[in-house]
Amino acid sequence: MQKEELLSAFSLYLDRVEPEEGLKEQPIDLHTLLTEMAALRTEVKTESRQFKGVLEEFHKLYEITEQSQQQLNQSRDHQRQLQQQFQESRLRDMLLDTLELYDRMHHALEQLNNYQPGLFSRHRDQQFIEAVRQGQQMTLNRIEQLLERYQVEPLQAIGRLLDPHTMRAVETVKNPKLADGTVCSEQRRGFLWNGTLLRTAEVSVNKLTPTSQENN
Repeated sequence: MQKEELLSAFSLYLDRVEPEEGLKEQPIDLHTLLTEMAALRTEVKTESRQFKGVLEEFHKLYEITEQSQQQLNQSRDHQRQLQQQFQESRLRDMLLDTLELYDRMHHALEQLNNYQPGLFSRHRDQQFIEAVRQGQQMTLNRIEQLLERYQVEPLQAIGRLLDPHTMRAVETVKNPKLADGTVCSEQRRGFLWNGTLLRTAEVSVNKLTPTSQENN
């Protein structure tokens, strides 16, 4: 009972309370509403154009940045290639100089190996020559190890047909037992570096006459 009385009293209170001045409903002005909507639409369009312009500028800036980065990467790659080519060129020259030294050492060792002391040669002289020969052999072995470390290997030419890309004929011989164009000996050995030609081999090539070829 008390609950119903409280609800009834609160309802009567609400009926007697008048709304405040600021809370009273204002009449809707259609012209004002349309004007405000048109202004709002114009503002939205303006902001949309501005946003589109900013977005286009951002895309242009992004493209410029990307192009600059690509050019920078290309420049770095080009500089890296030039540096690598320069280093390879210097290394190639060094290896060719080493091969020249190898040729001289190899020739000197062959001379020592073919040396035959005279009947009246002193034992001391023979010991000296043997010591020099051993020293030459040790030096030659070190040069061969150095060349092997840099992937330099001798070109196999003897017994094979002349390859104009890797060999150059400096002498011809006639040997009916060998096929025409076969390499018989090397005047200067050729070498490969990482599988590519470093120095052309100078060789002696078997050259048969037509009669000799028919007989074979």
